[in-house]
Amino acid sequence: TYADQTTGRQGGFLPAERRMAEMLARHGPFSPQAAVHQLRGPALRALADRVERRLLMKHAPGHVASTAPHGA
Repeated sequence: TYADQTTGRQGGFLPAERRMAEMLARHGPFSPQAAVHQLRGPALRALADRVERRLLMKHAPGHVASTAPHGA
Protein backbone atom coordinates (compact mmCIF):
# COMPACT_ATOMS: atom_id res chain seq x y z
CA THR A 1 0.00 0.00 0.00
CA TYR A 2 2.81 2.39 0.86
CA ALA A 3 4.58 1.76 -2.44
CA ASP A 4 1.34 2.24 -4.37
CA GLN A 5 0.58 5.50 -2.57
CA THR A 6 4.06 6.95 -3.06
CA THR A 7 4.83 5.99 -6.67
CA GLY A 8 3.99 8.41 -9.47
CA ARG A 9 2.83 7.49 -12.94
CA GLN A 10 6.42 7.62 -14.25
CA GLY A 11 7.60 5.17 -11.56
CA GLY A 12 9.46 7.62 -9.32
CA PHE A 13 8.80 8.62 -5.72
CA LEU A 14 5.88 10.97 -5.18
CA PRO A 15 4.80 12.05 -1.69
CA ALA A 16 1.49 10.45 -0.70
CA GLU A 17 -0.35 13.78 -0.59
CA ARG A 18 0.73 14.65 -4.14
CA ARG A 19 -0.03 11.11 -5.33
CA MET A 20 -3.60 11.36 -4.01
CA ALA A 21 -4.06 14.80 -5.58
CA GLU A 22 -2.74 13.48 -8.91
CA MET A 23 -5.09 10.49 -8.75
CA LEU A 24 -8.12 12.67 -7.99
CA ALA A 25 -7.27 15.07 -10.82
CA ARG A 26 -6.77 12.19 -13.26
CA HIS A 27 -9.96 10.32 -12.36
CA GLY A 28 -12.15 13.38 -11.83
CA PRO A 29 -14.46 14.59 -9.07
CA PHE A 30 -17.26 12.12 -9.87
CA SER A 31 -15.12 8.99 -10.02
CA PRO A 32 -15.44 6.10 -7.56
CA GLN A 33 -12.00 7.09 -6.23
CA ALA A 34 -13.24 10.60 -5.45
CA ALA A 35 -16.42 9.23 -3.87
CA VAL A 36 -14.48 7.25 -1.26
CA HIS A 37 -11.52 9.61 -0.88
CA GLN A 38 -12.82 11.31 2.27
CA LEU A 39 -13.04 7.88 3.91
CA ARG A 40 -9.81 6.31 2.71
CA GLY A 41 -7.62 9.41 2.32
CA PRO A 42 -6.96 9.87 6.06
CA ALA A 43 -6.14 6.17 6.49
CA LEU A 44 -3.75 6.23 3.53
CA ARG A 45 -2.04 9.39 4.83
CA ALA A 46 -1.66 7.82 8.27
CA LEU A 47 -0.23 4.65 6.76
CA ALA A 48 2.31 6.60 4.68
CA ASP A 49 3.32 8.69 7.70
CA ARG A 50 3.72 5.57 9.86
CA VAL A 51 5.90 3.78 7.29
CA GLU A 52 8.05 6.88 6.73
CA ARG A 53 8.58 7.32 10.49
CA ARG A 54 9.66 3.69 10.76
CA LEU A 55 12.01 4.02 7.80
CA LEU A 56 13.59 7.14 9.28
CA MET A 57 13.89 5.49 12.68
CA LYS A 58 15.50 2.38 11.18
CA HIS A 59 18.14 4.46 9.43
CA ALA A 60 18.78 6.87 12.29
CA PRO A 61 22.34 6.92 13.66
CA GLY A 62 22.65 4.68 16.70
CA HIS A 63 19.46 2.74 15.97
CA VAL A 64 19.64 -0.90 17.03
CA ALA A 65 17.24 -3.21 15.22
CA SER A 66 14.89 -5.12 17.46
CA THR A 67 15.15 -8.89 17.52
CA ALA A 68 11.62 -9.26 18.91
CA PRO A 69 9.09 -10.95 16.62
CA HIS A 70 6.77 -8.58 14.73
CA GLY A 71 3.92 -7.46 16.97
CA ALA A 72 5.68 -8.49 20.17
